[in-house]
Amino acid sequence: MKNDCAVIRPVAGKKNGAFGTVAVLSATRPDLDRLARTLGCDAGESRPFFNARRFTRVQDGRGFSLVGPVMGAPHAVMLLENLIGQGIDRLVFMGWCGSVSPEARIGDILMPTSAFSDEGTSRHYGLTDPSFCVRPDGSFQQRIDAAFDGQNLPIIRGPVWTTDAIYRETPDKIDHYRNRGALGVDMELSALFTVSAFRSVALASVLVVSDEVWTYDWKPGFGDSRFKQSRTSVTDTLATQIERMAVDG
Repeated sequence: MKNDCAVIRPVAGKKNGAFGTVAVLSATRPDLDRLARTLGCDAGESRPFFNARRFTRVQDGRGFSLVGPVMGAPHAVMLLENLIGQGIDRLVFMGWCGSVSPEARIGDILMPTSAFSDEGTSRHYGLTDPSFCVRPDGSFQQRIDAAFDGQNLPIIRGPVWTTDAIYRETPDKIDHYRNRGALGVDMELSALFTVSAFRSVALASVLVVSDEVWTYDWKPGFGDSRFKQSRTSVTDTLATQIERMAVDG
């Protein structure tokens, strides 16, 4: 693992067992639990993992891990680093985001093409220019995108703005990132893209739009039926893909 001069390194614990090579990192516990149920993981199988929970299914060296919930770039990167340390080389981040553009509405499924870093973790991995756009692994993101095509789902594609400060999404910042093409705002993605590139692992993501701030008045949509249906579609589609990748490699 690339580490340069870091003093503390993620280490594969002897008691942890095998994690497989592919994982889903879920931002929320309800989506994690649904994904686990869909993949046949019993709730009693989950184990603690750095202030999150993980489900793991591995047989004959092949399998997957499901990890979450996670909030914010530092925690997301801690989980990512330790998953990489356990042998994960492909990871899908599944989360929610706010909309900063009228092109993204509650319940839309956003496939991020890039992310703007307005968080503090990425700079520790070499991202010194906050105006720089970080991206997912192209071929892996394309594979995940393709899994959703043809399902008549509300898919949109575009950049995301990642911020540490959920209560500092000001009109000026919303305008700034929307004018740069951002459709959504989240708290993890730019750091995950940065670290996955730094560690040379494949990372893709899928976000569901949960609320809107582009009018400068917050419009929550957590109880919206379209939002709930899109979350179900995302977890079911990812379950099929993760199971296939765990078997096929």
